[in-house]
Amino acid sequence: MLMGYKPHCQLERIFSSPSATTGGSCSDGERRKRRMTSNRESARRSRMRKQKHVEELEGVVVRLELENREVVKRIGTANQYSLLFNQENHRLRLEQLHLRQRLADVQGILAFQQELHLDLSMVCSGKDTMNLNGFEQTLFI
Repeated sequence: MLMGYKPHCQLERIFSSPSATTGGSCSDGERRKRRMTSNRESARRSRMRKQKHVEELEGVVVRLELENREVVKRIGTANQYSLLFNQENHRLRLEQLHLRQRLADVQGILAFQQELHLDLSMVCSGKDTMNLNGFEQTLFI
C-alpha cells in the first residue's frame, strides 16, 4: 500500500464534492429536490405495485370462494347419494335375509319331499320298515 494513501478519504472527497456528482452546477437544494422527486416516484411505483398485488389477491379470493362453493355443493350431493346408497344397502340386506330364509324353507320342503318319495318307493318295493326323520317305523301292509 502507498505511504499516506487512504482510499476511503479519496472516496469521501469524490462523493462529497458538488463537482463530482453534478459537474459543479447543482446546489444542495437542487440535489435534495431531485432526491425528493425520485423518492416520490419510487413511492408511487411501490404503491402501484402494492395496489396491483392487492387486486390480484382479491381476484384469487373471488376465485377460491367460487371454487369453495362448488366443492361444498359437490360434497352435499355426495352426501345425499351416500345416504341413498346406505338406505338401499339396508333394504337389500333385509331382502337378502328374507330370501335366504325362504331358500332354507324351500330346501327343507324339497328334502322332506325327497325323503317321502324314497320312503314311499321302499313301501312300494315291499320293505316293511320306513325311516322318517331318523326313526324307523314298522309298516303293516
